[in-house]
Amino acid sequence: MYEVGAFRSSESASLGWESTVSMLHGAMRVRGRSGDAYAGSLVWQASPSYRVVRWRGAAEQLSREEAELSADPRATCEVLAPVHGVLRIESCGQRMEVVPGEMVLVPMDRPTICAHDDVCEAISFIAPAARVRSRQAVSDAVLRVDRRGGLGGVAWGTLGALVEQRETLDGPGFDAVCDRLLDLMVLGAAGADTGSVSAPHEELVAAVRREVRGRAGDVALDGAEVAAALGWSLRHVQSALARAGTTMTEVIRDERLDRARAVLADPGHHASISRVAAECGFSTHAMFSTAFRERFGMTPSEARPALR
Repeated sequence: MYEVGAFRSSESASLGWESTVSMLHGAMRVRGRSGDAYAGSLVWQASPSYRVVRWRGAAEQLSREEAELSADPRATCEVLAPVHGVLRIESCGQRMEVVPGEMVLVPMDRPTICAHDDVCEAISFIAPAARVRSRQAVSDAVLRVDRRGGLGGVAWGTLGALVEQRETLDGPGFDAVCDRLLDLMVLGAAGADTGSVSAPHEELVAAVRREVRGRAGDVALDGAEVAAALGWSLRHVQSALARAGTTMTEVIRDERLDRARAVLADPGHHASISRVAAECGFSTHAMFSTAFRERFGMTPSEARPALR
């Protein structure tokens, strides 16, 4: 399922604005200027996996702290990219200002505060935390990316294109672009850290994921084939994956499950669960159902109506 939507606020921030922001980003406490009607607008596009929101609003402070995390424990990470104005962010023990020309990726399943003193406009990209962390060398790291050039510029261009083309996209296409946007964000952050020695390993891990993603339906796919396709030894690839805290088996399983979830969410796809399992590289229905339930907390049969 893929949807687009919009909302405009002209009342107190505690009314429709807070509830709509919470629906999109996770439970939030919003504080605008006392006594003022809150002027803000939201335009979004979303699939069951990803969400992109372009927003503009008057001065406010948005808090997602222990009470909000307990009430709405969704595990997501969020890219914040200001177009106009300055964002002040507190997350993971860091305080930072983010200005136009920069993007920052923040874990939203950790206490987070985002504030701006004047009118601000930004684009947010919201992704499952598991997909972000599987690409990060350090879990829960706050990533900062310069979007004025290099891979950061490519990531920013991709994010802008998603917003511009929101009415013409479908769910599988939107998810495919978002998967690649995550790769660009992580690689862009690694490239911006000139002192990093882990960037080559991160690039290799991202390349492994892309290769597996493109061949996830091949039930015989294994680490040796992936390594050969990339021109590296299997031992070198396994070492890079170990540094990232994962294994080839986990990468192949996760990419197959991500593909299966996207297929089950597609209202135009009516194949049986056994056929979905085969299309996504699982040798048996039982193996697929067990892995899917472990990852997503429900069976494929339960997920299909829930995701559509």
